[in-house]
Amino acid sequence: RVVSSGDVSDLARVCRRFEGKDPQVWVHSLQALSTMQQIPEDTLGEVLEAIERDGLLPPLMVLQTLSACSTVTLGSVKGFFTRHLEKEIAQIAEDRRITQQYRQATEEMRADIFRLKTRAQLFQARNCTACGQPLDLPTVHFHCTHQGQPASFHKRCLGDNETECPLCAPDNARLRLAAASTP
Repeated sequence: RVVSSGDVSDLARVCRRFEGKDPQVWVHSLQALSTMQQIPEDTLGEVLEAIERDGLLPPLMVLQTLSACSTVTLGSVKGFFTRHLEKEIAQIAEDRRITQQYRQATEEMRADIFRLKTRAQLFQARNCTACGQPLDLPTVHFHCTHQGQPASFHKRCLGDNETECPLCAPDNARLRLAAASTP
């Protein structure tokens, strides 16, 4: 009703009032504004800010919606699209940084695997990594290193988990979970 009368001065106030019940009220307002001959820039700006803040529409849909209105200028929507592009650029940079970290970690793991396959490893630990007591049989050694030494444990200190180093287990579980959740 507010837009059909041609007076949009109260549009943002009405949207703020009802956005808790239906956030899409901002989208409907944008659609209604796009049918008007003249759109106040402050009202359009507030509608666009709410759409951006709540992630209600992708920028392309905003552009398509506003393309129906011949009076909307680039200057009135420039801030909306600039902020979106800046966020996208920041996300791309973050994704690249994470990808580089994964590549580096993968290369380090490949080097470790190669080293484990091609070189003998000498286990000289004298104390159990878990309890600190002198090692006696049965003893379990893991190829991972902690503080420069392979991890060595009394079998009794490992409990039921004798296939994985208990110091590495939390990180390994997190990596398995991340790998399982990646499409």
